[in-house]
Amino acid sequence: MITRPKDIEQIVVTNRNGIPVHISDVGIVRFGSPKRFGAMPKDGEGKCVGGIAMMLKGANAAL
Repeated sequence: MITRPKDIEQIVVTNRNGIPVHISDVGIVRFGSPKRFGAMPKDGEGKCVGGIAMMLKGANAAL
């Protein structure tokens, strides 16, 4: 069970010649905030939420 960042560091990514490679061997585990990929303005002011609905080709939208 993962309960703290140190637990994530100990997860094995792969084995090389029988030697485990842990996440801490290839990177740094830390708390952070997600990258922002842009904003959607509403009427030139403020922000709003947008979404895109997609349907599979040949699917029935009435269901």
